[in-house]
Amino acid sequence: MNKPHSQFGRYLTIWLAAVGCYFAIVMAVNRQVDPFNELGRNTTGVYFSVERQTKEQILDFPHDAIIIGASKFARIDPTTLHCHTFYNSAFDAALPEEIYYYLKRYLTDERLVVIGLDFEFFNERQFAVKKMDEWPRHSFGQLEYLVNFNTFKSSLVALYKSHKKEPPLIAANGQRITRKKDTGPAEGEVWRIGPGVAHTKHDFKDDLETISNHFLRRFLFSQERMEYLRKIKALLASKQIPCIVIINPYNHNVLDLIKSKGLEGTFNQWRKGVKEIFPDAYDLSVGKYSYNDDYFPDTDPYHYLPIVGTKVINSVVRCPN
Repeated sequence: MNKPHSQFGRYLTIWLAAVGCYFAIVMAVNRQVDPFNELGRNTTGVYFSVERQTKEQILDFPHDAIIIGASKFARIDPTTLHCHTFYNSAFDAALPEEIYYYLKRYLTDERLVVIGLDFEFFNERQFAVKKMDEWPRHSFGQLEYLVNFNTFKSSLVALYKSHKKEPPLIAANGQRITRKKDTGPAEGEVWRIGPGVAHTKHDFKDDLETISNHFLRRFLFSQERMEYLRKIKALLASKQIPCIVIINPYNHNVLDLIKSKGLEGTFNQWRKGVKEIFPDAYDLSVGKYSYNDDYFPDTDPYHYLPIVGTKVINSVVRCPN
């Protein structure tokens, strides 16, 4: 009479054991690989677009200076920068409030912080001000992250890419690794400029449309973010860490777009406001970097080439005595 029940109990035990083994394996692999660096113990290199979590690696990378900003800075190779050993803390669409809380959490005794600023991230309608009171170290609950099947798939992908010796998306020094065609010539190589030199055919149409419809759409200038710049200045002063602020160069096509959308006055107001907070800021938004399209990838008028970023930073950093 009890045989069916005992058989069911046996099946249930086997099923529960199998499920338990599955979750044990998933959790063990996810914990060991940590593909998104949520636990701060990534072992393969980061192959996914999780820059904010990855930048905790600053704690493990020997450095005495930081560069921080949005995606234009994120692709700069710190090894090409002079005078200091830099860690690249930049991440995609970095907002002033995020920069402030990141620096508040991770600054120690650095000798220099270089900050890159972009006009479009002061558009409060397209980039709502984040309500935060500290830098968020995690995007998932720990148990959720460890048992998540998507995390497990990412762990397997990371293991495979690591085994194949593929470079990670984020280097140990914080740099976002870019495709070769987007890096530009190496330092010391000849630029594609000058009379009689064949220029690359640039087609910026699609990206200009994206900038117009997303970054600059319904522009509402954020005074709150200007206050965050003041907080950043006060934070660095309290730690006695020197700071260089750079208003990033803009391609002339983007400058024309800003003007055509009736935002030239707002743009100039922003530039003036940055200089009022940081009187020694370098305003490179309009100048020699703006009017040569070969300083930009073939289809992207927004992100200057990483080697241009190197030139920009090296031109303003002075070596300590």
